[in-house]
Amino acid sequence: MTSEKKSGFSLAEALITLLIVCLITLATVPVLTKKKRDTRNISGMWMCSRKADGTYVYWSNIENSGDITNPETWQPTNTDSCTFVPSINAKNFVVTIIGGGGGGADGESSRKDYITNEQTSFTPAEDDEYNLLVVGGGGGGAGGQEQSGISGGAGGAGGYYLGKVKLYANRLYSGVIGGGGNSICSQWKEHSKTADTGGTSYFKIGDTNAVTAAGGYGGQNRNCSNMKCWGGSAGGGGAVGTSSEFTAVNEKQVIFAGSGAGASGGHPGTGTTLTKEVSGLSANYTYGGGGYGATRNKCGGTSGQSGTVRLWQIIKNGGLGGQAAKPLVLPLPSLRNNKLKAYIGEGGTNGNAGTQSSIQILDRTNKVIQQYSAQGGNAGTKNTTLDATAGENSLWNNRGGGATGECRPAQNAKYTYKPVEKERPVYDTNGNPVCEFQLTDAEGYFTSIVHPSYSYLHRCNNSQEVCIGYHITYSGGLISKNPIDYTNYINCTDKMAMLNKDTASIDDYRRVLEPCKTPSIYYKDYPKGMIVNNTTNNTTCLKEKTEKYTTQELVMTSPAKPAECDDSYDGVSFGAGGGGGAASDTLGLFGKGGKGAYGAVIVEW
Repeated sequence: MTSEKKSGFSLAEALITLLIVCLITLATVPVLTKKKRDTRNISGMWMCSRKADGTYVYWSNIENSGDITNPETWQPTNTDSCTFVPSINAKNFVVTIIGGGGGGADGESSRKDYITNEQTSFTPAEDDEYNLLVVGGGGGGAGGQEQSGISGGAGGAGGYYLGKVKLYANRLYSGVIGGGGNSICSQWKEHSKTADTGGTSYFKIGDTNAVTAAGGYGGQNRNCSNMKCWGGSAGGGGAVGTSSEFTAVNEKQVIFAGSGAGASGGHPGTGTTLTKEVSGLSANYTYGGGGYGATRNKCGGTSGQSGTVRLWQIIKNGGLGGQAAKPLVLPLPSLRNNKLKAYIGEGGTNGNAGTQSSIQILDRTNKVIQQYSAQGGNAGTKNTTLDATAGENSLWNNRGGGATGECRPAQNAKYTYKPVEKERPVYDTNGNPVCEFQLTDAEGYFTSIVHPSYSYLHRCNNSQEVCIGYHITYSGGLISKNPIDYTNYINCTDKMAMLNKDTASIDDYRRVLEPCKTPSIYYKDYPKGMIVNNTTNNTTCLKEKTEKYTTQELVMTSPAKPAECDDSYDGVSFGAGGGGGAASDTLGLFGKGGKGAYGAVIVEW
């Protein structure tokens, strides 16, 4: 008897085949969830999620429950969950569970110094951008004359350069720091002696001076000409120069460059302040300020401040955006005769993962017979590059990841000199103020022309005269007290004022005469019937004469602005990640990562 040999699969072969089919099925699930969902073969859809304030809401294609793309318009459940009860004819249920999205990481910055007052050279390992500050030393201030009280001039500020510069690998860069200029003592009857100029600071490429910031000039002790002397002149500011090689590479990166401010009178040239917002240091530091001039102190001038050369970087690390939660897709045919309760996970706050979403399958007696959950998305981490990244889009609909914010650098206040018109007193050759209006009893000038009860003051037709007077009597001997009755004599009733002669003060006269231009109160041919009050020794000045002049005044054109960073945006769609925080050029200032989006539960049949 011969045996018949039959062909077929072994158990191992069958299991391997089944494993391959399972792997292919699992691999296609994420791909399907990333594509735009085709709802043409879906008879029903129900979704549960949460609004921005955390309120549970649901949407259904069976009900008119809002815009499917915007949970803010969905119907509230008024509970801490959503409950889905299938219709009688519904079947072939597929449930998708999505956890909360991961939060974006915060930005981060750190400072690294390469050239300081103590470390004077640096060789980069690679091409990169750096912050450079070069400031010349301030000029010294001069002493003042003790005998005459003449002030010595103050020193000017050192020139300065502040900018972002590009440096190249394997080249030697170094700094030479200029010191402040010494002050000078003032000697009686000596003039035109000048305090020391501040030292020049250099930023060098090898042996070449790439940036030169000259020191401010010293102040003078005094100036004299033809036996007349006055206060010493202030020192001017130092100038800034750059080499052609340096300018060709760094011209567009310059933030601020210019000469130091000149000093004025006893005030020294203002030094350059490196603010902590720009430098990342713990405090503000000022370099290259001029020294003070002195008054009545022959050796009271002060030395200028030293300059500086500083090279540093702010190392910026933007935050990575949060990761989206991975959907869990479950075929649940058993849902037909039961109901579903959904709990939605929250998005992670900055630097934290999202929380899980879960469902419970309950029978008609509310007994839990099955439960499932899906994890939230992972949080973003610190990026090793300069830029932050946006949050990952929802893997359900491929949208809704949080965008990144941005950081803006600090800005110094900007100033310009503008002409300003001012007034100053006029002095005669003896140094006494000139009087514009006065009361006097000299011949031809009158202290006042009064009626026993009242006195009127006003301007006459002649703009060079001021009249003090009263009108003639009416019939019956009455005196008019109505200013309009003056029109027969004076055509300027709008300038008229009535003063009680017994109580009127000099200040009252000043107030009335304020708009007048005459040097004194004068009216020779006063009208008949007025009485002259000849008060003796009355030469009070009502108003001193002034003149207008134009000077240059420093005016702010735009205020200083602090560095600032926006917070990144939150994820807004079914488990999307929050945006990563931006990094700033300012230490301690950064953009916060955005929050991940709420999760969701979707039922389709």
